[in-house]
Amino acid sequence: MAFTGASSAKKKQEVEPMKPSTKRPLPAAIGAAGLLAAALVLEILPYGAVLVFAPGPGEQLIQAFSYFSLAPFGYANFFPLPAGILTAASLLLSLLVLFGLLPAVRKQISAGIPGLRTAAPACCIAALACSLLPLSFGPVYMSWASYTVSALLLAAAGLLFYTAAAQKKS
Repeated sequence: MAFTGASSAKKKQEVEPMKPSTKRPLPAAIGAAGLLAAALVLEILPYGAVLVFAPGPGEQLIQAFSYFSLAPFGYANFFPLPAGILTAASLLLSLLVLFGLLPAVRKQISAGIPGLRTAAPACCIAALACSLLPLSFGPVYMSWASYTVSALLLAAAGLLFYTAAAQKKS
């Protein structure tokens, strides 16, 4: 009996340790791409960029536009258009990093160039800043859609930073 216990202990020692998984950042990257896609859909809808017009004294007319509309840009609300463009760029960069669509991108990621890992979160943070800057005009210049876009961009930036850190470790 003592001999059997020794052999089972020996078998336990022979088991190889598990290798660290390189797929850990994959769910976070998929989640970030989904959040960015949802933010982009909300930016396309005509609810995000708010303009306040004053047709007369004491009157305010509030109209909402798409982030990609040139009307807010023409009325000096410059921030929604760059926020939309940066969100689209961040989504494309995150998909490039996620799927490795181009062999050159795959080689650069495996070579450890940090530029591609940090480009998507940097674009996402810049889009978040542009999305929140209409608050400098006042809270009336933000709508439920623009607050939701900002929350989605913040969550996506966190997931993209996690993905970049996890890719750097592996």
